[in-house]
Amino acid sequence: MANLGLQAPTVVLWTAPAWARAALAPVILLAVLLMVAGLTTLNPVIVGSKARFDRANIVQGVLRVTRNAFFWGMGLFAVAHVILTGHVSGVLAFGSVALLGLAGGPVLDAKKPRKHG
Repeated sequence: MANLGLQAPTVVLWTAPAWARAALAPVILLAVLLMVAGLTTLNPVIVGSKARFDRANIVQGVLRVTRNAFFWGMGLFAVAHVILTGHVSGVLAFGSVALLGLAGGPVLDAKKPRKHG
């Protein structure tokens, strides 16, 4: 396929220092662990979980630490990548995911009591 010159320019906003990658590696590891825990733990806020609200003591495991482990993990992962990327496309892409990840939990927490009492 021929190169038609349709590549968008890269606009660099900042260059992350070399130490930032090492400093953010534990944050990214924690983020991945939170995402895996969030996807593998029974959670009353996931889709199709209406029957789980009748169970006693549904909040177990990672849900006792953070109600929305997947959202927190995704938000932390995206924030770390915003810091490391430093160009406009990365900031827009990872920044929007970070906003969704960090705002998604509180939005769900506010929605479920209104819907289920």
